[in-house]
Amino acid sequence: MSTDDDIYNVSVTDRHIIFTKEQMAFSMRRIEGTFIQPAQIIKAVSAQYTAIVDARMMREAIELVQTGMDNTPIGIALGQDTIRFVSETATNRAYHEIEAMVTAPTPEDGFYYNAAGLLKLFSTLVGNVKIEMDAKGMLLVKTQKEVYFQLPQRKPVIERTVKPKKAASAKNIIATKKPVKTKQAKEAA
Repeated sequence: MSTDDDIYNVSVTDRHIIFTKEQMAFSMRRIEGTFIQPAQIIKAVSAQYTAIVDARMMREAIELVQTGMDNTPIGIALGQDTIRFVSETATNRAYHEIEAMVTAPTPEDGFYYNAAGLLKLFSTLVGNVKIEMDAKGMLLVKTQKEVYFQLPQRKPVIERTVKPKKAASAKNIIATKKPVKTKQAKEAA
């Protein structure tokens, strides 16, 4: 097991970085190229909607609404002192709210995110976190030392199959009274 106080020897080759400590060694492959700069992405996010909430409560809410949902995207909306979660399929709908200190609520529908990714994130965090979303739903989750981000997904299209109602047939009709002859029917007879 490794701790923050451990000291490693580091070696660099053309293709690998090698870390060694006592009787342990591991390596990572170096990859050349130009990559996304996370700091630039995070700086580009202009927070429109914000909330402060306990990470454990977020994890529990995500677990609750995702139970039996086959990893469908999860909708998150910041309301008046609450965070609302929704997950929906053609046959099921789950909804849950938790208390939070919301300083700027989202539109009613909020934004949709990858539930598995959020569940992994909130399973590793402890204590209060700050949630920030920009106008298009880019999500930042901030702790005192770290910033995590996730892009939104499209709202899922739910196609419900509606069974057509059965047309009335002779065998489905139940007579409750004997027919009553009107005055005109009596005179015609």
